[in-house]
Amino acid sequence: PRFVEVASGHIERLIARDGQVEDLLKENRQPATDVPPQIFRPARQEEQKPADILEFKPALAELLILRLRAQAGSAERWSERLVQEASRMLEQSGGGEDDAMLGTIWRLLAWAHGTSGRYGLASTAAERAMEHARRANDARQIRLAAAHYALAALHGPTPVPEAIGRCEEIVSEAQGDRRTQGVVTSTLAVLVAMRGEIDRARLLSKDAQAMLADLGPSVVGASTSLETAWVERLAGDLEAAERELRRDYESLG
Repeated sequence: PRFVEVASGHIERLIARDGQVEDLLKENRQPATDVPPQIFRPARQEEQKPADILEFKPALAELLILRLRAQAGSAERWSERLVQEASRMLEQSGGGEDDAMLGTIWRLLAWAHGTSGRYGLASTAAERAMEHARRANDARQIRLAAAHYALAALHGPTPVPEAIGRCEEIVSEAQGDRRTQGVVTSTLAVLVAMRGEIDRARLLSKDAQAMLADLGPSVVGASTSLETAWVERLAGDLEAAERELRRDYESLG
């Protein structure tokens, strides 16, 4: 996409001259990078961060460039680079005190592992992201990491009872954030169906679709058929599964 090319170029030039990323992200009006503004905002003199934390600002921007490139194409190549860079940053941080920044790094790492199909590692990274976000009192980061966790738990090696319990906690904690509640509830429906509770799973699927529909038409809302069709396949109703997929396919067309 054209935006990815433009944004990547802008961020790279900012890193080269040690500028600020926040203003350009605002100019492009593109929230996909999920950059917490406080990370890049110049600190007041009395609030200056230690030198080791300040040195991570360009490196964190580099992680965001890698994610943009992965989303634009060659996902496996760029996500692997992101894993390498994020792992290096976490090792060098030594578990430093900037929980907001560490939460972001762990969340990007979770995204990269999930993109490459390493769901066990993705769920672990997402849990770490939530831990740091909680210490930083960053509700937005908690919710974003929670969504990563739910998907990784569904597709990875997390035992179903454990995944159900964690997803139920996430939905409860995400009160007021209907997008996160909808996404996680849709995932929860499949997990419940895996346990044989088909009727409850169908009700959860409907709740998820309703929550996301309230936010207006979106690709996220139209993607719930991936989960609802999964529920119907587990129920043994392949015709219903096909109907679910066709409905969202037609809405996207």
